[in-house]
Amino acid sequence: MIISGASTVLACLIIFALMMRHATRFSNPTEQIRVMRISSVVPVYSIFSFLSVCFPNGYVYFSSWPDPFEGVALYSFFLLLCEFIAPSDEQRLQLIATQQIKPSRLRRRRRSPPMDGLTWFRRTYYVVVQYPAVALITTVVACITQGAGKYCLESKEPYFAHIWITIIKNVSISFAVMAVVKFYAQLKKDMEGHRALAKLLAFKLIVGLTFVESILFTILRTASILKASSVMTYTDITIGLPTMIICIQMVPLACFFHFAYSVTPYSVMKLPLANEPRYKPVDEIEEIKVRQKYQGGPLGIYAWAMFFNPVAMAREFVFPLTLMRAAARSPEHQVLTPKQLDERQSPAAAPPPPLNPRSCIPCNRRKVRCDRHFPCGRCVKGAEECIFPGPKRAPRQLKRPPIAEVLAQLRLLEEEVQKLRSQPLPPTADPGSASGSSPLGIPAGQGPVGPSPQEGRLVVKEGLQFVSAVGGNWRDHSLRDTFLQPARIQSLWRVYQDNVAPLIAVLHRPSVDVMIRQELDNINPDPAREALILAVCFAAIVTLQPEQCRQLLGLDYDQAIQSYIHAVDQALVRANFIKTQNICVLQAAVVFLLTLRYRSDSRLVWAASAVVVRVAQGQGVHRDGEVLGLSPFDAEMRRRLWWNICILDMISSEDQGTDTQVHPGMFDTRLPSNINGEDLSPSMTELPPEKVGATDITLAIVQCEIISQLYWPNGSHDPKSPSKDSRESRVMKLASRIQNHYLEHLNLGVPIEWVYATIIRLTVSKLWVSVHYKDLWNPATGTESELEVSQRACDEAFAVAVEAVEFTILLQTNETTSQWSWLCKSYKQWHAVAFILAELCTRPITPATNRAWEMVNEIHRQWEEDDSQTSVMLRKPLRRLMERTAFARKARLEPSPLRGPPNSVIDPDVPGIGPDVVVNSDLYSLYSSGFGESELWIREP
Repeated sequence: MIISGASTVLACLIIFALMMRHATRFSNPTEQIRVMRISSVVPVYSIFSFLSVCFPNGYVYFSSWPDPFEGVALYSFFLLLCEFIAPSDEQRLQLIATQQIKPSRLRRRRRSPPMDGLTWFRRTYYVVVQYPAVALITTVVACITQGAGKYCLESKEPYFAHIWITIIKNVSISFAVMAVVKFYAQLKKDMEGHRALAKLLAFKLIVGLTFVESILFTILRTASILKASSVMTYTDITIGLPTMIICIQMVPLACFFHFAYSVTPYSVMKLPLANEPRYKPVDEIEEIKVRQKYQGGPLGIYAWAMFFNPVAMAREFVFPLTLMRAAARSPEHQVLTPKQLDERQSPAAAPPPPLNPRSCIPCNRRKVRCDRHFPCGRCVKGAEECIFPGPKRAPRQLKRPPIAEVLAQLRLLEEEVQKLRSQPLPPTADPGSASGSSPLGIPAGQGPVGPSPQEGRLVVKEGLQFVSAVGGNWRDHSLRDTFLQPARIQSLWRVYQDNVAPLIAVLHRPSVDVMIRQELDNINPDPAREALILAVCFAAIVTLQPEQCRQLLGLDYDQAIQSYIHAVDQALVRANFIKTQNICVLQAAVVFLLTLRYRSDSRLVWAASAVVVRVAQGQGVHRDGEVLGLSPFDAEMRRRLWWNICILDMISSEDQGTDTQVHPGMFDTRLPSNINGEDLSPSMTELPPEKVGATDITLAIVQCEIISQLYWPNGSHDPKSPSKDSRESRVMKLASRIQNHYLEHLNLGVPIEWVYATIIRLTVSKLWVSVHYKDLWNPATGTESELEVSQRACDEAFAVAVEAVEFTILLQTNETTSQWSWLCKSYKQWHAVAFILAELCTRPITPATNRAWEMVNEIHRQWEEDDSQTSVMLRKPLRRLMERTAFARKARLEPSPLRGPPNSVIDPDVPGIGPDVVVNSDLYSLYSSGFGESELWIREP
């Protein structure tokens, strides 16, 4: 009794220490709760064996009750093996369904068809789960028959229950153990790295030793080798000796459990967020955090509560059956079985994702089987970074074609060239016929890629082409190797954050930063994210100086611009820009067009902006996210995106002198909140309070308020031109609001805030000029109209226009703010310059007019030196107006009786106007080009 008691206490302490370590390091609850249940078999056997030694009369009761615990432990061990083969139920079923089960001898003899994996797993489950039920039933029957005197431990007669209970129990446990062993043998390659053999051996030793010992003692007693003597009584031989041996052998088995069911694989290193696996998408970072910390609670109280929870134990017996039934009904899993692969094939069925040809590096290093998915199941389960090796280098082609074959091919090519040269050239059609297409209408002949001649219906106009069937099949070109180099992207991303993000607040910089780090390590990049990254890179390159571009990229500035234009265009095609519902693609297009306007033809940007508006409507961005029930973060980012689309539509339409695509009745998206992008988070439940002062969205908010309050004052697009008094009242109210809400809170000592203030003041100044400028010409009648403003009001407008031009020159030439001058150069003060030139034709020569003439000449010189294509259609009439103004001033400086009236000049170039017709010195030619007709003057700084 002393030996049995000491062994029992020691075994219980050893197993309790193991279970306590798992409970306090509870990082994988699913596996560790099953390890705890398996380990509990050792103390159960020890305690009941010790009780049998202490109370021999209750031996039948005490020896029967360990069997149900053994059945539960065996079933838990089976579920633990299932966890080892795959981390998720879906992957587990897919792996089992694809197993090729070797037929048994009986099935081969009967020539039965091979069993599929799911059927085999279902049968294995039934064979294993029957033992806990049989063990519980036989235990209850044994206790009842013992109490009724019908058990008889020593009798082998069929009249008594002992012989039947023993046979049923032994047959049941034999089938269950054999099923578990076969399950392990079939899938042992998928369990490598988990010490599955050691765990199986540890459990089989408990079951096997007790089973073998019971048979051995029965044989010894039957053969009278063990019989009562003066040293040992009959009770000692029948009960005491077998139970003592069980108690003693549980001590080394408990120690072996520490090795087989070690807690080391479940120990968690407390890694920072920066060291998390980079292949994880943004929405799974929180799940990684949960897995990287212990969940057992203080002293493992949560783990112990789960261990003793009978509901959780009962649920484990039910969920595999439910899972198999769902798999049997699910076409997704049925298609995975070999028997049904041919039956379920159809053109509409989506092909499975391609597997990587090689195993990942972590699985190869651990010498375990990899499922070759990305990321693979073992790396996901172990929270490791899943990295697949690159493709093997193709073998060198040592065989070269013979010289004769090469010469023959060369002769064929020469003949084809001669045939083409002999053919007459096709007649010259309208300008612009070319063979390149893109979702955004990239000009032909400037890039390395293009569609086939059969793609789309071309609409040709002035050297540009657009395809009606947007998004055709482009030839595959590797963007990743050429443009998505990690070092280059990181450098351009920093440039974007410094030069572009403060002026164009479309993107959430923290999210894009995480996205870039993830995409750089992703072997199969997402087309939407690829398009956004390339758009960011292009926007950054636009802001660089030629020397900076050459130093950073090793390319000339113009070469880099053209290369990235076509890279972004190709990426948008791959991302299916027209049909996609991914907001990243729309963000990429908006960033691309807002910066492309500085380096490309404004007519192209104008045409592409209409496509962007329609795509935004297709994604529902024109509806406020709060109305749609979106999160505060998503709603705010959609507002920023939509209003930047409105700004893009405004400036591109103004360049062409046309009406906008966007009208107030077609959307209900609210203005963005004056909040820095860094203060926004996808996990927030409500927006933070608006900031007083400058944020990264302040400039856009002011521009949007000008659009909504001045251009759409009544919430509708009124085609009628308002009166001068109405325009003055609107401008005064808007200027007062901007001054009180924004300008007063800007710190002019900060360069970017000085840029904000200057652009805002230029915009307001331009509004004042435009109020008077519209009265100089009435495009509805096409004839002269008398000035309705007083000389004093006209002088004030003239002074404001000159001041606006001076600030524009300062904004473009200030070295402190040179990193943002790219945006300022893209907005031309057409109205202010036109107003000054019109006034200089009629005003006398004074110091004020001389200063104005100097400012106009300086800004005109900058425009002529600028090689961008922005508003190129307005340059010719403006140049002609400059010549008229110069002629008028020269005429005033050198009086001549032959010159015309002092307030007029002759326009010999305008069609229909001869030398005998006097034209007012204003922007007639600019009006004939469509300039100023649609009131789109409110966006330019």
